[in-house]
Amino acid sequence: MTRSSGETVLGQEHERLLSLIEFAQASAKLKGNPVCEASRHEFCEYEHNLQGLPGLYFNAGGEEDEIWLVVDRLRETSAPAPNNRLLELWLEVSNNPTKEPILKVAVEFSKLLDAGFVELKEGHDPVDIRRLVLLHDFEYASEVESQLKVYITIQWTPWAAEEKKRRSNIQLYGKLFTLKQQLEGSINDAQVEVAWGIGMAVWNMGKTKVCYPLISRLVDISVNEESMAIEIRPCDVEARLELDIYTAADNSGTAALEKAHKDFVAKTTQTFSPFDSGTFDGILRSAVACLDSKGIYWSAETTADDRKLPAVSEELKITDTWVLLARPRSKNLFVQDLERFKNDLENETAFILPKAIMAVLTEPANTNEDVTLPSFRGISMVRGYEGGSGGSGEKVADLYFPMAFNDEQVRIVQMLERYDGVVVQGPPGTGKTHTIANIIAHYFALGKRVLVTSMKEPALAVLRDKLPEEIRPLAISLLSNEQEGMKQFECTISRIASEIQVIDRNAYKREIAQLEQSIDVLHGTLARIDRNVMEWAKKNLNPIIMDTESVTPVDAANEVVKGQGQYEWLEDKLTSENSPLFTNADIARLREARRAVAADMNYLGVLLPEISTFHDSRELMRVHQDLSRHAELEAAIDSGDIHTAAGRF
Repeated sequence: MTRSSGETVLGQEHERLLSLIEFAQASAKLKGNPVCEASRHEFCEYEHNLQGLPGLYFNAGGEEDEIWLVVDRLRETSAPAPNNRLLELWLEVSNNPTKEPILKVAVEFSKLLDAGFVELKEGHDPVDIRRLVLLHDFEYASEVESQLKVYITIQWTPWAAEEKKRRSNIQLYGKLFTLKQQLEGSINDAQVEVAWGIGMAVWNMGKTKVCYPLISRLVDISVNEESMAIEIRPCDVEARLELDIYTAADNSGTAALEKAHKDFVAKTTQTFSPFDSGTFDGILRSAVACLDSKGIYWSAETTADDRKLPAVSEELKITDTWVLLARPRSKNLFVQDLERFKNDLENETAFILPKAIMAVLTEPANTNEDVTLPSFRGISMVRGYEGGSGGSGEKVADLYFPMAFNDEQVRIVQMLERYDGVVVQGPPGTGKTHTIANIIAHYFALGKRVLVTSMKEPALAVLRDKLPEEIRPLAISLLSNEQEGMKQFECTISRIASEIQVIDRNAYKREIAQLEQSIDVLHGTLARIDRNVMEWAKKNLNPIIMDTESVTPVDAANEVVKGQGQYEWLEDKLTSENSPLFTNADIARLREARRAVAADMNYLGVLLPEISTFHDSRELMRVHQDLSRHAELEAAIDSGDIHTAAGRF
């Protein structure tokens, strides 16, 4: 294989990549601890348990919307009231369909009197009306008991039978609704998946009891906004073989079954459905032949309407019944993705890989090269800042961070520009989401695409809310369940498409040019401010050298403040050239010479002119007059009588 743009896999890298894929597959399989019985999962509903329940509809969708199960939102009903008035007074019934109604031990005399079943005889004390009448003392007790039997047989028993089914539906609805919330991350962070399994394998495999489907396909749970019914649809993923149990038990038939499954999938044109036997019958028959020499395909041994599971025995029995279960998210999909990746790699003659993966496959460098990080305009606090032009002569780029940032956040972008991968770690609350939002906005501004993944959905939702409102529509979210994620995806794409249709390219070009010009002006202002700040920093930080002694500006300022009154600030700038050029002895000799010169000091070094060099008297008089006039003007200016025009120029 040849390398193209540093990404095509070479021979050595090709072998390393295949080895890594195989290692990852083996590791994923070893980490798994396969569950042998579907009932051990937190949610498991077999087909025979759901048969006959009210409000359940199977394979209810059409061609465009495939719905495998609809569960109506039902409510509990109350036990029926008896048709007999006498029984109604003595009946004690609850709304629990498993608790059979009974008769009361006693009833108030007043209630029986009001209903006309007893009479108040003359001479009775009115207080007797409040007394209780025991059932065994009641003259119509036998009729009450007879009416109870009729009520239970005709009214209560049919209601209880239907109500048990109804409440099974209600319980199923509640479990599925809880699963939906769990899948969306609103209850806890447990990573679960809901799968529809077909082909229940029932087998006492050595010391292991197996009761698990052989084929499964992930499904999605949603709630119909109008009817509030729960709808279960298949996810847009392929059905998979559940062979982890048999692989862990070193069953030699798993390899043959995997090959038979690949051949079956390659030939069939229909997608897997538990309601279409043509999409799975052949695989189940192959499993019987591959996994156990005494295996039985149970659907051939029983009637079509018998959907109960057979008893566990030493022989493998595989049914064509299904089960709906929720389980921890398995590594099987990951293993299958790795297998497809490996197959593509083996079939391609020049496979292009991202540079980040190639960096893992290539030999490490023998030398430690110095990498010059790129510079950004207006970011003076970042390490490597050279004041606006960059130290390496590279054009300085713009940094588009819409929110506050620091040196570390800018350095992440600098590292991303130079390396194929950067790992950033930080404990909770250190601003990772804030940083990622800034980085996304920066690359959006550069016209690049960014993929963000997370193990937990709430983290992505919080990150999307962090993005500036102006660019938030560009963030296409695939959150929550598959159906809801696709709705958000379609909504975002439609909005982007509608925005593109009304774009005036020429107007945007003019606006971009104006904004770029404004940015250049602002960066020029920032650069000037940075230079001024740097100059003042040097003045306040660079040491002052005086008489070969180094003094910091702070110490010099403190010394001046302490000696205030003894000396004042000096207006001239002190440099190393301001060191004294004479000594105290020189000053003493100068003082003696000055005393000797006395009043003749004004003529020191002056040569008397020759008489021939003097002008005539008239010219000297004019000069004298001009000097006098000049002195008068100077005095007038000093007194304010005459204003000078020099300040206007």
